Amino acid sequence: MEKALAIFDTDELYAERLAEYINDTSGDSGLQAVAFTDENHLAEYLKTESAGFVLCTEEVADVSAFEKSCEHIFRLSCAPPPEKDQYTISKYQSAEQIIKK
Repeated sequence: MEKALAIFDTDELYAERLAEYINDTSGDSGLQAVAFTDENHLAEYLKTESAGFVLCTEEVADVSAFEKSCEHIFRLSCAPPPEKDQYTISKYQSAEQIIKK
């Protein structure tokens, strides 16, 4: 069964490259990444599609609008995440490290 991974970041190149890398390397895992650079487009997508995971930039002030539409929400942070915060991912890790987390 395929699960969707919605990626939201205002840096279009970053979001698209991360989605492309995930789609190219996910193999048989059944994970399909979709990139968004506009928060409203992501919200519209989540109204009709169920995402297993959402990666969103720190710029999203209120993630509660996404919580009903997905299983897990992770924040992409420019700063290193706090050690015990399992829901924040550093943007400056390699795409491979992000997938592992």
